[in-house]
Amino acid sequence: MEGLQQKWKELYAQILPAMAKAKDKKQNWPVHLDHCFARIILDNAVGRDKPWTEVVKSPAIKNMSEQQLKDAIKLGEAIADGSEDINPLNERSLELRGKKGPGKKRKSEAQDDATSKKTKRSESGNISTYFLPSPASPKKDVSPEEALATSRDLDIDVQL
Repeated sequence: MEGLQQKWKELYAQILPAMAKAKDKKQNWPVHLDHCFARIILDNAVGRDKPWTEVVKSPAIKNMSEQQLKDAIKLGEAIADGSEDINPLNERSLELRGKKGPGKKRKSEAQDDATSKKTKRSESGNISTYFLPSPASPKKDVSPEEALATSRDLDIDVQL
């Protein structure tokens, strides 16, 4: 069992992330972090019709059965050799978790929307008067008497 655990850990934590970072031609990798590979593989090999966390207690590596470890390793190796496309597996994993589907946006997509809205506003050239300096604001090194004189010129009521 320990050998299977070591093989699983090496696969999801080292091999697959290294392939993703190298932009391996066998796959169009949607992820590159080890925990993302673990999520995708475990949701599809262990969870099957639900997130793996509803089937096995965390940490999975210590709580999976021998068969679950074998299934995870088999799927991970299939992803590594290109015989299994990780993209539909990722989509399915996200759907199982309620993060994909009609009306659902992932965090990065929501951030992209927010960024584009901010960009559109800033490109319009409109600046709120809230951020403009007040003409009646005294300078920091102005004496109280000078501030009072300035306020009289601007017809502002100041109490010292």
